[in-house]
Amino acid sequence: MKFISSLLKKDAVQRILYGIALFLITYIFLDRLLYKPSGASMYGLSFATLYAILFVLLSIQIIMNNKIFWLLNFVLFVSHITYSLGWAAWDVIKKGGISFDGTKKDIVSAVLLFFLLLLFSIVIFVLYKMKPKRLL
Repeated sequence: MKFISSLLKKDAVQRILYGIALFLITYIFLDRLLYKPSGASMYGLSFATLYAILFVLLSIQIIMNNKIFWLLNFVLFVSHITYSLGWAAWDVIKKGGISFDGTKKDIVSAVLLFFLLLLFSIVIFVLYKMKPKRLL
């Protein structure tokens, strides 16, 4: 664990990871930008606007790598995860309530939800550990 923490503190590693995140976001948004450019995200913004915001923030972080933009990216990511999970929970409750009958579908859904929460927790932990040293 110390090795990973020390590795995530290195400026070059942080920039590479932000570059990978930018590539993944571009890959994820590519289909929506090419084939559904007028579609809206769950925030009411067009996908092009949402992608532009993420692209600019990650690009600035790759170029400058400072605490101010790291904090902005971190807060936006945690806020998005919190909002998405709350929105999904509200949608499940609204569409039929929470019921666990022990069927295969319910068990698979519970396991997938657990792994999704675990993945989000790991990503948030890694982002926290990637806090740059420079303020500006």
